[in-house]
Amino acid sequence: MLYTMFFHTFELLNYYFSRQQIMKKNPKKEKKATNFVLLKSKTEIFELQEFHDYMDINHPNRKIRRDEIQEFPHTTFKELLESTTNKSKFEDDFWGKFKGITSVPYVLRGTKTDFGYAPKEVEIGYFIPKTQLKITNEKEWLDKSFNLFYGCMVNRTTFVVEENEDKLKISLFRFNKKRSVGHKYFAKYSDDIHITFNRKTKNFFITISKFFNRKRQTSTFKNSFKHLLQEIMRLEIKDLSPQTLKELKKVITTKLGINFSIKKGLGTGLAHSICEWYIKVRKIKVPNNYFGYLVNHYPGIRKLKKFKMNLGRTILNEKELTGRRYIKLINTGEYNLTDLKKLERIFGKKYFSLIPKHFLKFTNDAIDSKYSSPFDILPAQKHLTKYEKLNLIKVLGTLNSNSITNFISLLVDHIRIQGQLWSFNDKVRIKAKTLNQFNEEHEEWANLIHLYERNDETQYHYDSEFIKIMEEPLSQNGEEYDVKVLKNDLEYFEEGQTQKHCVRTYLNTYSSIIISIRETNNTINRMTCEFKHATGVPHDDLGFDRMKDYNLPRPVQSRLKFNALPVEETWKELNKKINKRFMKYCNTHKLIKPKIEVHNKVSGHKRMVDIKNNGIEAFDFVGNDLPF
Repeated sequence: MLYTMFFHTFELLNYYFSRQQIMKKNPKKEKKATNFVLLKSKTEIFELQEFHDYMDINHPNRKIRRDEIQEFPHTTFKELLESTTNKSKFEDDFWGKFKGITSVPYVLRGTKTDFGYAPKEVEIGYFIPKTQLKITNEKEWLDKSFNLFYGCMVNRTTFVVEENEDKLKISLFRFNKKRSVGHKYFAKYSDDIHITFNRKTKNFFITISKFFNRKRQTSTFKNSFKHLLQEIMRLEIKDLSPQTLKELKKVITTKLGINFSIKKGLGTGLAHSICEWYIKVRKIKVPNNYFGYLVNHYPGIRKLKKFKMNLGRTILNEKELTGRRYIKLINTGEYNLTDLKKLERIFGKKYFSLIPKHFLKFTNDAIDSKYSSPFDILPAQKHLTKYEKLNLIKVLGTLNSNSITNFISLLVDHIRIQGQLWSFNDKVRIKAKTLNQFNEEHEEWANLIHLYERNDETQYHYDSEFIKIMEEPLSQNGEEYDVKVLKNDLEYFEEGQTQKHCVRTYLNTYSSIIISIRETNNTINRMTCEFKHATGVPHDDLGFDRMKDYNLPRPVQSRLKFNALPVEETWKELNKKINKRFMKYCNTHKLIKPKIEVHNKVSGHKRMVDIKNNGIEAFDFVGNDLPF
């Protein structure tokens, strides 16, 4: 009897453990939550453009001669030309209309280079448009899209809101398919963005999925306010109809219990709603105007818990800004915390409280972010006396809203020049009490630098190809502009004298490329541009984070006379053109640092500057990314 009971017990135990082993090898799959679609809308735009079934054998980049036009092989064009009374005007109108909008026929991909695949040369010519690009219906698009003499494209936008027990997901699917005239195959591109609110874990997720060149890349980010700025706030309201927006507002209000407004755009409305939901479910104490502080300085839940979920005190602690003055400031509005830190390093905590509040409100010198670059780190300026600080505070009181934005950089630059003069044993002090006096003092100090260094002649020897490309003239609104790369101390001094700024002091930093854009008919009317050499190696093939772009060759700043920003449309466009030219050169050529030769006029001695660590030899209080 006992033996039988023991045997049955052993069998039961053996069955139990064997069952456990099977379950471990084949775990039971969790039942996937069912998603219910709350809102869905889809819009499609079909575009077609018809081209002639013949080609122009002349390359569009080549100047077309009159005799070549007369020998144009198509009969219809000849008849049009012969029937026109003003043949010369007709030719100009015809080629002016079609020269810039011709399309390349189908060609195979060329050899692979460092910048992708180089296209093969086209020998058979270029298609000429027969009609303008037009929006059509789906039926006509399907009928004509496979004709090789049509260029076609379709843009589809699908917006979906769905939920299950724990999650609410907002998805935007953007799809594009196009085929150029003469090409055999369609190129496809998709860009999908998903915002997921997890009500159980109290987190939000941003998923970005892109399909391009037959490859898909998908990334998901948890509580990423950085991607909230870079991706969500770029969404445009044109993707949704008014009815869809009305229904979306109702869904967000009902399901998440927060407000949703599109007064500033779809992306901005969603970003504010996400922030409002997050601080609500996480019970975070925030200032009245909290949005900028949250998205730019979000410290993480762990750090928030140390300060009892108080956002203001947490981010101030991260920036090492302590005191009631700072708490009172962030509770009354949005301020640039990076700029506040710079000002504290200059004036100290004691005199910071005397800085006019309207100046603090409009400073926009540095990118306000918890990710700080090396150029934003400013050591404490302990050499400044009490009277110098009080004089500078008086200068701040005389600034208007236009001069406030870039004044911190100008102030830091003033202190740097003071340090350079101290290295020549000239203990200058800041005596200016108004903006005009400050500008005069700034120019005087820049001239003193030249006076002390005039026994040295410095010559920059740039790569000849770089000079050739960068010094090609520019044109804007019918005016011609000369481009000049500054190469020696006399050119730096002349530029500073004309522009009334301190570009002369950049001669011995060796890390900058200074380019002057001058109106051909009036060379006094000019703009000074600074560019930087690369200081590091890219981390990956996908590009740099915005805050780490200082490792790459880049445009830094452009200034007009008296350090004024180029706000006029003409100078803004010229600034864009020179920046685009510089970046194009860096993408197609290796940017080589110049050879720098210094000749002493008294001793006759010549030396080549060692440009390791950017070759900075001058006495320096702070970094060199400063206004002129």
